[in-house]
Amino acid sequence: MLSLLYSVPLFVVFFRHRRSDFALSVVLACIFDIALGFILLALHRLSAGVSSVSSAFAGSLFFILPLLAMLLPDTVRLRYRVLLAGLLTAAFWSFYIFSSGSVAVITDMVHEMSKEVSAMLVPYIPGGYEGAVLGVTFAPDALYDMMITVLLYSVLPTPVIMFTLCAAIASRVSSRVGKDAARLSSLERFYADPLLFFPLVVGMCAIMAGTIFESRLLSVVAWNVALTAGFYFLLQGLGISFFLIRLIQRKIRFIRFWFFLMIFLVAMNGFLPHFALLLLIVGVLELFVSIRLRFINTDTANPTPGFRQ
Repeated sequence: MLSLLYSVPLFVVFFRHRRSDFALSVVLACIFDIALGFILLALHRLSAGVSSVSSAFAGSLFFILPLLAMLLPDTVRLRYRVLLAGLLTAAFWSFYIFSSGSVAVITDMVHEMSKEVSAMLVPYIPGGYEGAVLGVTFAPDALYDMMITVLLYSVLPTPVIMFTLCAAIASRVSSRVGKDAARLSSLERFYADPLLFFPLVVGMCAIMAGTIFESRLLSVVAWNVALTAGFYFLLQGLGISFFLIRLIQRKIRFIRFWFFLMIFLVAMNGFLPHFALLLLIVGVLELFVSIRLRFINTDTANPTPGFRQ
């Protein structure tokens, strides 16, 4: 899990130092990671064939070098530079996997994983009708289809979310050691650009079209686009929640604790996707009804952006 946070130190360099230092850090990190890969191959006495060497290069080049997108001019918003880095990572890895013939390797690995997970869950399945339904749901083939679907639908959102989380952590760390502010770490002030509403709607329409016409490729592309665009509205929904919690906290003590306890209970009962969808809807709703500004601009008749009397 901690390996997913590998870009945090690089983002700290980005926030705290010059662009040239950040570029040099990215290149050196890539070189060191490739060297470490070869050292591990030598220590474990693995055959350094073409696949091993190419994997060592791909793991470094496609996960680290896309961070150079952060060097784009400041006229490009920080969130979109992070988005571009995630997009490049997803594109490079997709190209590498399909061009190197690694699809069979990944599917075999997922198939073995589904068998292990199914064998682990079988002893806990109760008897009766409910157990029969769960037995079909957690069968190896059903789990395999589920894992492959999740993997295909998260090709783009995964690196985007990963880089966004790492940038938020790094910006908070850099603000603790210096005076630089961190835009990504303050969810209470986060607003998704209205432009992202269009890929969200297009992606959702394409999902329905892919289901109707039974097009797997269209469904995969549509889910990736919709989930990536929806991620920013999810952040906006979380920002609204934290903003309202801060207001309520003045009157109700421990409201933040109860909020996270509610999220924990929701997750334990399997309703976390529903809760995330609710936050996403709230984030989209603020495009039309400015929720937070109604609490800030209390002396304004209608603070909704774009409203004219």
